[in-house]
Amino acid sequence: MPEFLDAFVSEIERKRGRFKQLLSKGVSSPLDKDLQKLMQTNWRPLPDIEPDGEQSLPPKAIAVDGSRASRFLAVGSTLYVVRSLAICGKRRFRRLESDVLASRADVRDISRYIDRKSEWIEHAVARDAIEGMAENGCEFLLIDGSFHARLMALPRDMPQEGQRGFMIDYFREYLGLLEVCRERRIAPVGVSKDSRVTFLRDHFLKMLLEEELKALKLSKEDDREIRQTFEEIIHRRRGKRVKRFTRLESKYGSGKLDRVIQILLEARMLRSDHQMILNFTTSEGYSTPLELGAFGRGGELLDTYCREPREYVSRHFPEAVDEAADPESFIDESANVLSMIPSFPTIVSFHMRLDKRDTPLRLDVPSWVFGIDRSLKDLSGFSPISHDNIEGIVSALRRLFGGITHYNILLTSVDTEVRLKRDTVDRIYVPLLEKSLQLQLPLPQVRGYRRGWYAR
Repeated sequence: MPEFLDAFVSEIERKRGRFKQLLSKGVSSPLDKDLQKLMQTNWRPLPDIEPDGEQSLPPKAIAVDGSRASRFLAVGSTLYVVRSLAICGKRRFRRLESDVLASRADVRDISRYIDRKSEWIEHAVARDAIEGMAENGCEFLLIDGSFHARLMALPRDMPQEGQRGFMIDYFREYLGLLEVCRERRIAPVGVSKDSRVTFLRDHFLKMLLEEELKALKLSKEDDREIRQTFEEIIHRRRGKRVKRFTRLESKYGSGKLDRVIQILLEARMLRSDHQMILNFTTSEGYSTPLELGAFGRGGELLDTYCREPREYVSRHFPEAVDEAADPESFIDESANVLSMIPSFPTIVSFHMRLDKRDTPLRLDVPSWVFGIDRSLKDLSGFSPISHDNIEGIVSALRRLFGGITHYNILLTSVDTEVRLKRDTVDRIYVPLLEKSLQLQLPLPQVRGYRRGWYAR
């Protein structure tokens, strides 16, 4: 069978139990009942909306999304297109950028650069829309994706000649977008349909560990070592061996630390917040909001930006410094931008399920929207906040819900218009480029087939 279907069927049969568990419910552990109880305790019903009241009307909002496509050419270069669209009422604001990368960088680094370019152009078109709709009275800016992940992006050399220092422009544009939102009193909301974050799960585990250690009354040294191991695990530190704590059985008695070890082993697993919501809730609602600061090495980076930004630029942007017309000016300007990152606002993040048949959404909102004046440098990890503060955001997003196929009518609309489809790229963009340049693109022939566009 040329499609290897017989081998695929055999593999399914051989791993039936594992496939069924991980593809339907994900991972599980002895803490399932505890996590389910905490999940239900931290799951709140959606606020009521009067069907004929003012709150039933869709909020005034700007919706922004982007799309990108890339192609590796036979000559060794990469052609890419990124475009972004902002919609506010009947107004449209557009941006597009296309370029060719001639780089020896790894494919992953090239893809990361194009992804950041796409986010950067989204930030830019969002500012265009805000400044172009100054008198419109928009309440919200909706962007597809996570705000916190963008804040934690790593500034370093990029693979594009002449754009080595692009990440400095990226953070400058991002900071400018958040500032203009704050000045105009527009609430930026990052909406993620897919999320692998474990912030809420980690919060629950921290609560369970605190309760268990309080009951055990271990020595100060052992208590401190367990807490430190837990923190290092959830902050993705490698090399933390959990089972070494079994050696304490001779000190405290057999089985006494079993629950502690279960908590530490659960912390090492990927059980996303979305998985918990799908497994442990049966109704529409939203989760306890958490204020997010810097995690793991993010905290160390923020400290470096504060203490030695020039040294960071010299160390992580060597090629950008080398290609700069005035290296000292580039270092000064870049150090100034990096030193502002620790003052970016913390992000309040929570999950919401608008239909019990649907998957959850993750929402990211700058903390100043809720009257919290705290920056990234002021918070390590996460901290729960009052859920009362977020009901305005929850109500607004609920009014924009268009069913399980249209999770947000504005973001769905802008996604439909901006999405780069394969046919659009292959049958319109590429022929237009070839005609304008009077050449035929040297597409690679690899073992009898042509590589296609990677568009999304």
